[in-house]
Amino acid sequence: MSNDKEPMAVKNNPILPESGYPAYAPTPKAVDCPPTPPESSAIQTTSLYQSLRDVLDDAYDQAAIGKGNERHAQGLLFDEQPMQQISELINSPDGMVYQLIKKAQESLRMEPDAAIRELHGVINYAAGVVIYLKKKESES
Repeated sequence: MSNDKEPMAVKNNPILPESGYPAYAPTPKAVDCPPTPPESSAIQTTSLYQSLRDVLDDAYDQAAIGKGNERHAQGLLFDEQPMQQISELINSPDGMVYQLIKKAQESLRMEPDAAIRELHGVINYAAGVVIYLKKKESES
């Protein structure tokens, strides 16, 4: 009975010799990671990216319930707010790109708390650009 962890041997094949690996490739080396069962891989992957999720959640909160909502929302859906309306008028996301560059540059001169708030705005403008581009793609 063959071991499932061993590569399948392919006889008389110059590309995949009996080792199961291409003749031109080095045999993979073991790494210090336990195998991940398929059912837990999504949970493990999610936990590996939790810090990213936290930043994105904070940026979302700034847009939905913080400064973005107070200054820009006007009771409109995110994809109907002035940054999208202006982009539609000029047929370009350049205004949003300018804003995210300006905010990123300004953040370099700020104290960490203020810089983080400014960078959440960068993330939200980047999301605005993505929304604009996806809308344009769906229209074509």
